[in-house]
Amino acid sequence: MATLSTEHCVVFLFFVVVVVCLFGCCCWPTARSMTWPLSQLNIVLFSNFLACCSWSVTYPVAPKLILHLCNEDMALAAHLMASISALDAIVEFFANPLCGWLADRHGRKPVWLGCLCLSALANILMAVGTQYFGLFAVYLATIIAGPSRSLMTLAFAIIEDLTPQKDPGAKQSPGHSARFGLPIAAMGAAMIVAPGSGGVLFARFGLTAPFWAAAAIDFVAILWTIPLMTETLVADSASKPTGEGLGSRLAAILRSVCQLFNSRASSVLIFSYFCLLLSKGVYSTVMLFAQVRFAWTPLDTGIFMSFVGVLVVLMSGPVLGAVMPMFGEHRVVSVALVLGVVHLLGFGLASKGWQMYAVMFATSLELMANPALRAIISQRGAAGRAERGKFQGGLGAVAAIARVCGSAGFQQLFSTFGVGPRAPVGAHAWLAPGVSFFAAAAATFVSWVSFEWGMVSARLDERNNNNNSSSSNSNTSNNNSYRQVAVLPTAVGAVDCEAVD
Repeated sequence: MATLSTEHCVVFLFFVVVVVCLFGCCCWPTARSMTWPLSQLNIVLFSNFLACCSWSVTYPVAPKLILHLCNEDMALAAHLMASISALDAIVEFFANPLCGWLADRHGRKPVWLGCLCLSALANILMAVGTQYFGLFAVYLATIIAGPSRSLMTLAFAIIEDLTPQKDPGAKQSPGHSARFGLPIAAMGAAMIVAPGSGGVLFARFGLTAPFWAAAAIDFVAILWTIPLMTETLVADSASKPTGEGLGSRLAAILRSVCQLFNSRASSVLIFSYFCLLLSKGVYSTVMLFAQVRFAWTPLDTGIFMSFVGVLVVLMSGPVLGAVMPMFGEHRVVSVALVLGVVHLLGFGLASKGWQMYAVMFATSLELMANPALRAIISQRGAAGRAERGKFQGGLGAVAAIARVCGSAGFQQLFSTFGVGPRAPVGAHAWLAPGVSFFAAAAATFVSWVSFEWGMVSARLDERNNNNNSSSSNSNTSNNNSYRQVAVLPTAVGAVDCEAVD
C-alpha cells in the first residue's frame, strides 16, 4: 500500500491553502458589501462547508481501510462496519444535546472550534494510529469525531442568532426561511467536491492520504474561524439561568419523542418517516457492495458519490421547490416513495457499474421524499413557535434511532447473507450482495403504505374535527336562540312595569 510522504503532505497543504485563498478572494468582496449579519453568515457557512468536506473526503476510503485491517476478509469487514456505524450514530445521538447545552452556556464559537479540533484529532488518529493500534484506533477515532457531527445543529443555532427577531404577528421576509436551507446546501456542495477528491488522493498517494487531507481541511477551518467568526450568542442569553442541566436536556429529548405521537395520523406518518430513514441506512453498504459486484476502487466510489451529491442538491432544492406547488405534497411524496422502491431494487439487480448511474439518474426524484415527508409531518405537528424546537428535536432523535438500526442492520445483513457463509450459491449467487438493497426496498414499501394510511387517517381526523366543530356551533346557536326567547318576555315585562310606574 502506498504511503503519503513528507513532500506529498507539503504539496497538498500548499494546494489547500491556495484553494482557500482563491475562494476567500472571490467571496470576501461580496461579504464586505453586505451587512454584518450576512457577512457572519457567509463566514459560518464556509466553515461549515470545510467541516463537511473534512468528513466526506474520507467517505470512499474508510471501508477500504477497514478491509485492509481485516486482511481482506469481506465478511469480517462488513461486521466491523456495522458496529462502527452504530457506534457513530449513538455518539452523535448523545453529542447533539451535549454540544447544544455547552453552546447555550459558553457560546457558539468555543464549541464550534472544539468540534473542529476533535475532528482534526480523529483524522490524524485514523492516519497514524491505525498503523500501530489497528482497529482500536478506528473505534477511538469514531468516538472522538462524534461531537463534530453537531456542527450542523450549531449552524442552525447561529443562523437563528443572526436572524432579527420580529413581533409574533409580523410577517417574515422570504429570505428568512431560505437562510435555514443554506447549511444543507453547503453540505451538498461538499458531497460534490470531497468524495471524488478523496478517491483521487487514494489512487495517487494511498489509504492514509484522505485522512491527512481531512485533518488539513480541519486546520484550515480553524484558522478561518478564529479571526473572522464573531460570537453570536447574546451575553444576556448566555448568562440567563435556565435551570436545565445536561440530564434535563437528555430527558427532554425522550419527552419530545413521546410527544410526537399525539394522534393516530401523526403516529402513522412518523412511522412512515422512520421506515424511510431506516431504508437509507443501506447506503452504508454501497462501497463494499460495489467492490464485490463491480470491483470498484475508492476512486470509482468517490466519483459516484459526487454524482449523487449533484442530484441531492438539485432534487432537494430547486426541483423540489418547483414541483411541490404544481402537484402538491401528497402526490410528490407518494411518487417519490414508489420511485424509492424501484431505485433500491435497481441497485440490487445491477450487474454493471454504469447501471448504478442509470438507475440513480432515472429515479432521482426519490430524493425528494425525505424533505417533503418531513415538511408534511412538521405542518401537522407543533403549531406554536415555542414548540417547534422540541418537535424538530424529536424528529432528529427519531432520525438518529433509524440511523443506528439501519446502518447496523443492513451491514449485518450484507455480511451474513451477502458475502458470508450463508450466502447462496449456484446460478443466483450473483444476487447475494444485493440482499441489503432488497430489504431496504421492502422497508421503503412499508413507508409508502404507512404514508398513504397516515394521510387517510389525517383526512378522517380533519373531517371528524369539522363535524364536531359544526355540531358545537349549532348547539351554541340553539342555546343562544333559547336564551333570546327566554329573555324576551322578561324584557317586555320590565318595560310594562316601567310604563305602569
